[in-house]
Amino acid sequence: MALRKARAAVASSTEIEAAAEEILRKGNSLDAVVAGVFAAAALSPGVLLGPVQILIGGAGAGFLAIDGRVRQPGIGAPRPRGFTSDEEIPDASRVGTPWLPASLSVAIATAGTSTFAQVLAPAIALAKGNPREDILRKIASRGPRAIEERPLSTELFALTGRASGGLLTPEDLASVRPEVQKATRFEVALDTAPASKKDAKRSIANDRPTRTVVVLPWAHIEDGAPTPPAHGGEAG
Repeated sequence: MALRKARAAVASSTEIEAAAEEILRKGNSLDAVVAGVFAAAALSPGVLLGPVQILIGGAGAGFLAIDGRVRQPGIGAPRPRGFTSDEEIPDASRVGTPWLPASLSVAIATAGTSTFAQVLAPAIALAKGNPREDILRKIASRGPRAIEERPLSTELFALTGRASGGLLTPEDLASVRPEVQKATRFEVALDTAPASKKDAKRSIANDRPTRTVVVLPWAHIEDGAPTPPAHGGEAG
């Protein structure tokens, strides 16, 4: 009897999960992840211009990473003078250069099996009737460079450009070029005994329990080990 492959997606909301599973029936797991992120963008206005980091792994391919974090804006603009302690900081100055759409496009081109328009289809359906529908349709038809083109770029500059107290420039949007980088495995010594033998292996040299983590290329390394961000969290 032939065994059927079991496929499933898990997400933070039923709508996102359904979008990922819809694409998973036709494509691979990377397609489903990208569809899920765009579905989240359809539901929440804060996702599309926010950060994303993607780790791709597969048999014989090792680990690949795509850095879609938001970048500091201001390419081609005068250096800002900053703010004094008694000044109100405008919201526009907190907005960076979005790399999420381009990073998702690079992920699909690297390891996906569906087209960019196909993975965006569930998100467009979810966004029907809200302001994000037109934006997602534009990205589906023009690709991630749609944000660099009118009318999207015009709106971004109006809200986050120098006239509004921000720094976003046309050069910022034109600079978005995500790269696929190699991620590495790392052995991290555990201070306490692991919960089970599956959670860690022991170093032959000193018999200390260790855990294998995958380190992203942009991770900060100190004393031979990845360190967590200053605001907290885990390093691997």
